[in-house]
Order: sequence, then structure tokens, then C-alpha cells
Amino acid sequence: MLRDLDKELSAFARQRQQKRAAGGGTAPKSLWEELYDIGEEFVDFLEQVRKRRKVFLSLLSCLEELCDMGEEFVDFLEQVGQCSVLFCAGVLF
Repeated sequence: MLRDLDKELSAFARQRQQKRAAGGGTAPKSLWEELYDIGEEFVDFLEQVRKRRKVFLSLLSCLEELCDMGEEFVDFLEQVGQCSVLFCAGVLF
């Protein structure tokens, strides 16, 4: 197991050196450097995720309330449907 681990680490070190040599002697960028380069796009993405999460949580809260209402909500929807039919009939005639 230790020999396999040594082979893997050696291969990783060789690949890193090859990348450094191919890149003009500079080390490969770290994750933070990559994120810094992305910059504002990454921040915008995080803000969109946060906004969508808020909307999702609000929707989930509404659905929970509707489930708690149960039959009362079904009755309400039936009344709304009847009112819509009466409104449309009044507009048409």
C-alpha cells in the first residue's frame, strides 16, 4: 500500500513539475487564484443562488401553510373557480 501511495505522489509531483515547465516556470494556479480571476461572475452566481434559495424557501413555507389548511384550501379553490365562471359569464353576456 505504501509503495502504491509513493507511486501516486511521485506521479503527481512529476505532473506538477511538467505543468510548471510548460507554463513558463510559473506554478499552476490555486483554487483561490482561479476564483479571484473569475471575480465578479462568481460573486454574481453566488448572489443568484442566494436569491433563488430565498424564493424556494418562501415557496416551501407557502406550501406547508397550504398543506396545513387542507380542506379549507380546497373549498377556497372551488369558490374561486365558481367566481371565475360567473365573472366570465357576466363579461360575455
